[in-house]
Amino acid sequence: MVIPCRDAEGTLGAQLEALAGESWDQGWEVVVADNGSEDQTLATAERFRDRLPVLQIVDASERPGVAFARNRGVAESSGELIAFCDADDVVGAGWLAAMGLALAEHEFVAARPEHERLNPPWLSESWEAPEDGLRAHRFPPYLQHARGGCLGVRRSVHEEIGGFDEEMWSCEDDDYCFRIQLAGYQLTPVPEAVVHVRLRSRARDLFSQARWYAEGEAKLQRKFGSAVTLRTLWKWPLLHWGAIARSLPRIGSRSGRARLVWLLGFQFGRYRGSIMHRVLAI
Repeated sequence: MVIPCRDAEGTLGAQLEALAGESWDQGWEVVVADNGSEDQTLATAERFRDRLPVLQIVDASERPGVAFARNRGVAESSGELIAFCDADDVVGAGWLAAMGLALAEHEFVAARPEHERLNPPWLSESWEAPEDGLRAHRFPPYLQHARGGCLGVRRSVHEEIGGFDEEMWSCEDDDYCFRIQLAGYQLTPVPEAVVHVRLRSRARDLFSQARWYAEGEAKLQRKFGSAVTLRTLWKWPLLHWGAIARSLPRIGSRSGRARLVWLLGFQFGRYRGSIMHRVLAI
């Protein structure tokens, strides 16, 4: 499995601790691809050297970005079956075997994200997510996608499509999912493989992350040639404001405020991304 990371000393240990408790009847390795950490991330990883079957710590600092780190991690790994983890999440019990068995049958799979274990109730309540973790965008090619830290793929498929697009600074996992499916491979959910996801809790972090995602979606929309129609044009100024208006009655609760901050950040990023990438981001 490949774990891209940067300045993750506060969370990487929990992920590696969970992986150290996993078992599978075949050989497996963990590749930590460090994207230029300036804290104690590398020292944290080193502490698990004798607790994992094989641990590689790879210098992936040549170019910033999670896409580059994941690609470098895959390049330095030795297995045919590749699973991606994020340094701030924690895999659930049995994740390794579930992903391994799924990849023995399918070329491209996605674990199920879970938001309650690592987050306070008010924060997990503010997060809307489909049960199987798969989403679809409102623009072509209308294909499903999943979080990068939940994906699993066969090496041959990863190499066939050229890995993650290192020009995508956000939504690189959506782009990866699109290109693999367009190459003829199905994205198969693996509900028994659970990933406990750590959400951002500070308002400014929620706003920034939502803006970042929206800008990435705009770039993705531009990349895949989404056309602007008259119907889109007249509805565009109001798009997403309905969701913001519907969230206002919940502003008295902490979860409601968190949801509103996210929606406002996404709306801001949608407008900004439209200007940056010359597209009506939807």
